Amino acid sequence: MKKIVFLILSGICLSTLSQAQISTFPYTESFDSGSFPTAWSQEYISGSANWVVSYGGFSGSPSAPYSGSGNALFSSPNYDGNETFMVSPAFDFSAVSNPRLKFWHAQYNWDTDQDKLWVYYKTSASGEWILLASYTTAVTAWTQRTIELPNTGSEYYIGFKAQSGYGFGVVIDQIVVDNAPTCNTPTGFQVLSTSTESVNLGWTSNGNLWQIEYGLSGFTQGSGTLIDNITTNPYTIFGLSEGTSYQAYVKTVCSGASSGWAGPVNFTADCNPISSNNFIESFESTTAPPACWSVVYQNASPPAGNLVTHSSSFAFSGNKSFRFSSYSPGPPYGQYLVSPQIAAYTGTREFRFWYRRYNSGSEIFRVGYSTSGNNLTTDFNWSSEISNASAEWKLYTQTLPANVKYVAINYRTVFQYYLYVDQLQIRIPPTCPQPENLYVSNITAVSAHLNWIAGGTESSWQIEYGPAGFQHGEGTLITSSFAVNILNNLTPNTQYDVYVRAVCGAENSVWTGPVTFSTPYGCSPITGMTVESVSSGTAFINWNPSGSETSWNLEYGQQGFIPGTGTLVQNITTSEYEISGLIANTSYEFRIQADCGSPFGLAPWSILKSFVTLPCDNGCDYQVTLEDAWGDGWGDSYISVLQNGSETGQLKLNNGQTLTQALYLCDGESISLVLHPSAFVSEIGLTLDDPFGNEVYQLEPYSLEEGTGITQLLSFTATCTEPECLPPFNMNLSGLSSQSVDLSWNHSVPGSIFQISYGLAGITPETGTFIDAISAENYSLGGLASQQTYEVYLRTDCGSQFSVWTGPYSFTTTAMDLSNPVSCNAAINIPDNHCINLSININESDNTVLGMDILLEEIRFIIEHPFDGDIDISLTSPDGTTVLLLSDVGGSGDNFGVNNGSCNQYTSLRMDGANGSIVSGTAPFTGSFIPEGSFADFHNGGSINGNWTLQICDDNPAFNGSLQYFEMLFYEQKYMQWSSLSLIESPQNNGSVNNTIALSLFNDNFMSTGLLTEGIDFTATNVPEGLSAQIEVTGNTTAILSFTGNATAHANIDDVNNIGIEFLDAAFQGNDAHLVVNFSQSGISIDFKNLTDISNISASNTEYVCENQLHNYFVDYMLVNTGENTIPAGSNIILAVEDAMGNTLLEEDIILSNNLDPGSDLSGTSTGSVYFDQWGENCVFIILRAPSDIVAMNDTIEKCIFGIAQHMVFWNEENDSLTVSEYPAIVAAWLEFEPDVSLPYTYYWQNGISTSNSIDVVHDGWYRCTITTEACPVTDSVYVYLVNSASELKNDAGYIIYPNPTSGIVNIDGCSTGEFHYFELINTLGETIETKSFDCDIVPDQVQFNLSGLPAGMYVVRMFSSKNISNHRIIKK
Repeated sequence: MKKIVFLILSGICLSTLSQAQISTFPYTESFDSGSFPTAWSQEYISGSANWVVSYGGFSGSPSAPYSGSGNALFSSPNYDGNETFMVSPAFDFSAVSNPRLKFWHAQYNWDTDQDKLWVYYKTSASGEWILLASYTTAVTAWTQRTIELPNTGSEYYIGFKAQSGYGFGVVIDQIVVDNAPTCNTPTGFQVLSTSTESVNLGWTSNGNLWQIEYGLSGFTQGSGTLIDNITTNPYTIFGLSEGTSYQAYVKTVCSGASSGWAGPVNFTADCNPISSNNFIESFESTTAPPACWSVVYQNASPPAGNLVTHSSSFAFSGNKSFRFSSYSPGPPYGQYLVSPQIAAYTGTREFRFWYRRYNSGSEIFRVGYSTSGNNLTTDFNWSSEISNASAEWKLYTQTLPANVKYVAINYRTVFQYYLYVDQLQIRIPPTCPQPENLYVSNITAVSAHLNWIAGGTESSWQIEYGPAGFQHGEGTLITSSFAVNILNNLTPNTQYDVYVRAVCGAENSVWTGPVTFSTPYGCSPITGMTVESVSSGTAFINWNPSGSETSWNLEYGQQGFIPGTGTLVQNITTSEYEISGLIANTSYEFRIQADCGSPFGLAPWSILKSFVTLPCDNGCDYQVTLEDAWGDGWGDSYISVLQNGSETGQLKLNNGQTLTQALYLCDGESISLVLHPSAFVSEIGLTLDDPFGNEVYQLEPYSLEEGTGITQLLSFTATCTEPECLPPFNMNLSGLSSQSVDLSWNHSVPGSIFQISYGLAGITPETGTFIDAISAENYSLGGLASQQTYEVYLRTDCGSQFSVWTGPYSFTTTAMDLSNPVSCNAAINIPDNHCINLSININESDNTVLGMDILLEEIRFIIEHPFDGDIDISLTSPDGTTVLLLSDVGGSGDNFGVNNGSCNQYTSLRMDGANGSIVSGTAPFTGSFIPEGSFADFHNGGSINGNWTLQICDDNPAFNGSLQYFEMLFYEQKYMQWSSLSLIESPQNNGSVNNTIALSLFNDNFMSTGLLTEGIDFTATNVPEGLSAQIEVTGNTTAILSFTGNATAHANIDDVNNIGIEFLDAAFQGNDAHLVVNFSQSGISIDFKNLTDISNISASNTEYVCENQLHNYFVDYMLVNTGENTIPAGSNIILAVEDAMGNTLLEEDIILSNNLDPGSDLSGTSTGSVYFDQWGENCVFIILRAPSDIVAMNDTIEKCIFGIAQHMVFWNEENDSLTVSEYPAIVAAWLEFEPDVSLPYTYYWQNGISTSNSIDVVHDGWYRCTITTEACPVTDSVYVYLVNSASELKNDAGYIIYPNPTSGIVNIDGCSTGEFHYFELINTLGETIETKSFDCDIVPDQVQFNLSGLPAGMYVVRMFSSKNISNHRIIKK
């Protein structure tokens, strides 16, 4: 038994009632109501499994809906292939131009078991279902699907058909049916050509502006490289990496919208042949296999644990190696690593690599080479199997004959662990091979062991070593007769290089190396450094000795000094030292080094430790309390403490909610507290009290806004003498708007009067706007500018003296949202030496695409300012394009325009300004001027609608200003849009052209509908002989360009790309073609094609299958385009299966989702299956036919499917149970075949380890065994329990329950005289299935429950007696 599944179905409502048609869109079904939607129904195809509403998938795969509280789930965990439709209500698409279906979907696999989903439609309740899309492989994350719905009308149904395959079920969420944008998704997206660094892509589209997103294969859309503003089709992407696989998507950009993405198309950058003279692959790349290498799996869907990868666990050289794996059950296990093509050579070459296994296991591989192609079955010469891999690296070498084109490693291990391969090399064989695997071990301060492996048969070696970087001939040279040597008398803490070479008689090999190693220190570093006391000029430090040193060295300097350049104190004989002569308020660092004398010398220096000298010796302690509203500290935020402009400390709250600490300040110094914020700055709070308990400053949590920059919170003079005039406290800001804020506070001295100083961020109390004699404890500030940050200071006026200033208290005024035009006399403040940003909203229903059907014509404005040269103005469109209108023009002149109350004497900016450039103009600039930037930058295909941002900056101090009026004026442009400039020869290959070019006209009309006349309405040039251009006007603003007839010359070499079409005045109601942008095109192309042919290259070997596959055999196929013509996406390839008598067993269409280029192959599995009812050999013909296929002889292959029944037998088991009399006990299993065949097989018990046909068990329980053969794996379980006598079967109520597990009858013995008993049989849903009750004095003493008609699984027998109530588990197999 593979899986025991418990599924609780609640609230299932199956509806077949007629529902009202849906005609309002978008329509959404989110499955959040808690029960199956009443408007939906179910249609059973096979079995009776239901779609239900669930929270996520079966067994938490996925763990939650895509959104909301529910999703649809189809789960029927078995191999029965249950199929059920989930059917939508009827839709009425009569008024919908482009209906579309969108939904989120997932279907997790369980090992190789997979549930599947198909999406269909039909146009009446009794109509036939028609396939829209199929999803038959694992989808292990919520994935959105989008399907354009064809053949729509007034009655339309959508069906989701799920099929059980023993996976984790099919889940669907957030179904949306809507009217898709009229901007059509490109079609025919294809790869036209590739090179080592580029790809040329082409598509068919009715637009003339596109976007492409591309990235590495499998990338998530939104994370790739986006190419914008593409105006050419085809398009070439450059900058690709050789041998790297990519995906690409394309979409059309239209008026104010964009289409859906088309794609992906997959492509791989070409590879150059690798060198045959000295090629090395060290497997250090980020992908496995490396670029231009390939991996082939014998298992078409290998489990994740059996995928090749890079490994950093073991590497012969560098950081990585290549790893084969057979860790997970999932035959067949074979894997191939195939090299790129090797450059041609003569003579022989040596092929070599290093290999090893995991720490345990037994690994097998073989090595092959090919001098022709890369067919692993027919082209390669293979070595015998190699099985000597160990946990140590070994070298494999092989001599290659002349002109080997490919080498490969074939991993052949079955269910073990890992094989690692590294440092693969193809080279000219050396006459004296160099030593290999040179490494250094057992390194001490004065010695090291050197080891290597002989490169050939040599018995003598030379070793040269010396300090790292030494040149040959300068090192120490020694000779060794063994492949190991100890280097002595080394210097501690020194880096060495070492080389080894072989001595081959009169010839030496090249040097191997260098291998670099470092000797450690021979003297231990010191620890436990502390700074005992610090003043403004001294610091006393001490440390813990390491034990063997005789003296110490000390180095110190100001923080950041470069070690080795500081002040050095040597030969300190005690473990303490006072550093003097330091600078006040300065950060220092120091380090200490132990000296152990000869031979071990100096220890490494300790790490640097720091301290800060006090700023003065006459200060006092203020008290500061730091707060965090959330209680998790300030993160990276901190407050800098400045005394007389120099930082003397930082305030930080690393964690927690509050921290109170002393803050040392110098008497009479100017103090500033400056906030350096990070995230969640609004949570920060701070209170500062002087040494006498008076509050100097308070910042309440949530007083600061998120996004606040570096801010000076407070500036005051520190005093260590108790003040007589105390400052106010508890400043509060409220009522914040775009131009005002309300202030309130508390007094420290009753009856006080107050002073305020305020201004833009960065002011001091002395430079701000001053407000005096405030008697109340509140004040309203007005006349502020929008979106500006201000600071406010507050102090007490005690008559003869003032308190210290408290503050600054910061706030930012809100934004001012405007419309176009900004009304006359707006009086929007432009603050001195600052910028304002005004948001101006535009919402137009017609003519919305800038540069196509509408243009920005003019900008009008009036600004009052006494010094025009201070003003800079820029304008940003909704898509982020910014244009500089003017900067620093007009010098000391006053104003732009004249504010006479009616705003009719404005400054005008136009690209054809009559008064010339604004740069040359003079105040007040009444008239029409050319801006500094160009309006053309806005005309980039972006939308006019949205928020435009007007920025006005005053970039010099001294004067304020105001904006009184602003307006943007737009005008319509005549424009013709061509859907494409590329045409393709029709599939009939007769020189005709089927596809057309759609034309759209904006802001003008065609003169009439119907066919236009060439020579009067338009001209056509360079049209191929046999074709004629035809333009049909289909509406006032739409037309179709087509070409009729058959081109005389239409081979692939006859392609054209210079056809010209030009409209004449008579075609337009405006009677002037030259006013219409794009009224002519001269680059229309026609791509003529060659003929089509495909070859069937499906596997033809005999395939052994089991019963479920024999009766439901899905056909694996593979074909290659052997013609010269690309088979376009959407083409039907016919897949047929016939028996020897010519009877058709299966026929279905394979619809190409992407173009199939010449030389490209396509593989897959049939959606339908063949039913074979005969055990043993069943031979059939598999046929693949393409449209217009010119060669039929290569369309058919013969294949034999051999059906066998496999049955697992457990020794001595009965009804899936095995009783034993003692532990440990043996559980054994074997397979029986019918018909009798000889197939190798492997046992995997429940621990997943391959072993023999038996295991030892030591306790009761289920034991599972999987036996794998070439046909299929067989899994079964047996329940083992200990039985010594009947009395031991009794439960705690005195009953005997047997057999358990059972296939039908359960007996309950042990009724006691004088007792009355009641029994219930209950399923896992808590439902009572059957009850029994009797008096033991009247009826026999045995009770039976019959479970034969119940599903397999767990049940509970609940027993009631006068003594107790007990529950007992029963397993129904």
